[in-house]
Amino acid sequence: MYYHFYTRLVNTSNLICVSVDYRLAPEHRLPAACDDSFGALLWLRSVARGEIEESWLSRYADFSRCVLVGDSTGGNLVHQVLLRTLGNPTDFLHPVCLRGGVSIHPGYVTSERSKSEMEIAPDSALLTLDMVDKFLKLSAPEGFTSRDHPITNPMGPHAPPLKDLKFPRMLVAIADRDLIRDTELEYCEAMKSAGHDVEIFISESVGHSFYLNEIAIKNDPHIAQATSNLIHTLDHFIKSCF
Repeated sequence: MYYHFYTRLVNTSNLICVSVDYRLAPEHRLPAACDDSFGALLWLRSVARGEIEESWLSRYADFSRCVLVGDSTGGNLVHQVLLRTLGNPTDFLHPVCLRGGVSIHPGYVTSERSKSEMEIAPDSALLTLDMVDKFLKLSAPEGFTSRDHPITNPMGPHAPPLKDLKFPRMLVAIADRDLIRDTELEYCEAMKSAGHDVEIFISESVGHSFYLNEIAIKNDPHIAQATSNLIHTLDHFIKSCF
């Protein structure tokens, strides 16, 4: 599902993409995916320091120019990995340097259903209201029943204060027909209010993760153009971080 989109991004931006094979719920509930994603970053640090042999990466990668990218719940993981990184000394990742973060249609929800959850018709098979509820139920840590878990609601009452942190530049990509659009926008506003540099890009007349629907991209000119526009925006943002 992800291969076509990220291959296009890699080719467009001349990047090296390191993909994380993290454990999945419900067998491995949160924060397992956060642990694995942060572990992948530590693995990259070990490669950069020569502690682990990965000759191709060592030869071609510039570890001082890294950007975290995640889509849907992967967008949540971008925020969580940055949180864990920011809780350490400034040279913790050296020589790896995180220059930016990209969250594409992040899976944020709050304790109450948002206006977009209640009003937007679920026209995308990639995310319906029933799926939102089931994903939360299957992935939430044992004993946590609220939608306000810090991983799913990083601007909520149980999350660390955003103003006390120093995030790199962030891009949040949003689809205007996404059921969770309003909470994605709420996250952006909370980050901005805390003094962080957050750029917002909104794709018009498309739903959650539309860019992963390869059949629609091939047969629907609007989806194809929206996907190209998204990749162009990601390319421009990533290059502007360096």
